[in-house]
Amino acid sequence: MLFCRRWIVAITICYFFEPSLCLSVLVSDVQQFDKLQMDYHDQVKNGNLDEGEKTAREMIALAKRSYRLDPIALAVGLGALAEVYLSQNKNTEALPLYHRSLAIFEKRLGVDDPRLLKTLSSLVILHTQSEQLGVAKSICQRALTIANKSFKSDHSDKAVLLKLLGVIEMKQLHYKEAGSCFEQSLQIREKLHGPKDCRVASALNALGALYKAADRYDEAEPLLQRSLVIYQEKYGAESSEVAHVLNTLGCLYSVNGAREEAEILLKKCIAIHEKTDGKDQPELLTPIYNLALLYVAQHRYSEAEKLCQRNRRILQMRPNLVRKDVALTLEELLRTQAEREDGATRKRQAFQNDEKPIVSGRERIPEE
Repeated sequence: MLFCRRWIVAITICYFFEPSLCLSVLVSDVQQFDKLQMDYHDQVKNGNLDEGEKTAREMIALAKRSYRLDPIALAVGLGALAEVYLSQNKNTEALPLYHRSLAIFEKRLGVDDPRLLKTLSSLVILHTQSEQLGVAKSICQRALTIANKSFKSDHSDKAVLLKLLGVIEMKQLHYKEAGSCFEQSLQIREKLHGPKDCRVASALNALGALYKAADRYDEAEPLLQRSLVIYQEKYGAESSEVAHVLNTLGCLYSVNGAREEAEILLKKCIAIHEKTDGKDQPELLTPIYNLALLYVAQHRYSEAEKLCQRNRRILQMRPNLVRKDVALTLEELLRTQAEREDGATRKRQAFQNDEKPIVSGRERIPEE
């Protein structure tokens, strides 16, 4: 009924006034929505998530009240708000918004349209972060099927999805499958963007983290060092991208016996995150855990305990954040360290036979 009344108003305007006035009204909504979209992308790109959330809500409100905009505009607005929530680790709030957005896209575009890939990729990231790996894998495989049908040659979306699938396989301890995914993603990116592109650095970091987890240290270090150089040249020495690589390198040096170098890198990683993200942000959880694990290996138990307490405090501030893997007590860290020291041979076999490996530090592979 409301929809009909709106159309009656529009027809009345066109009948009694100049047709050009009606056209200007139609165009104004589209232009306003386009401007909101541009503002949103600038705000998110610059890390202004609060402003981005506000703009996303304005997009949704405009799409709902305007009969002149295609329903896809509402899907775009819902996806934008979900993206903000995902960036804020508010996965519970983001999930229904992504599903509503996806349902609109599917209805308007069909279930195999490549324009669904962005939303599907976001759902993969969300479920992976929430450790719902079976769900994430199913969605990722669907997205890859769409990408393979839609793009006959190498495409950047394929590279993104292959990397996401590799992260899932790595978390499921399927090292061979993860390696295949990461290598394909790296090959596509090098072909499309050249050897010094940041997307190549992201793939190098992922593959290096996998090789590190399998104790293939000689293969892991040059990949990580190459990734680090690319990020430093692009973003500077104190960017979050550099911090992620420093964390992985710190883990590598720790398990390889170079503990002094490992401590320097992990502390530098933490310092960068504190400067760029804040002192109690989720980005700190993984490097703090890895530094605590290093201190346990060095019998520096009081320092390790303080780090354990800090991680638990960060998580207590965010009850919706699922990261039990980095919220261990000192006693649990001691058991983890003992397992790690006894498990080097078994880990090498795990890469060949897909057996469960022993924990040797956490690598956080950043999303696209």
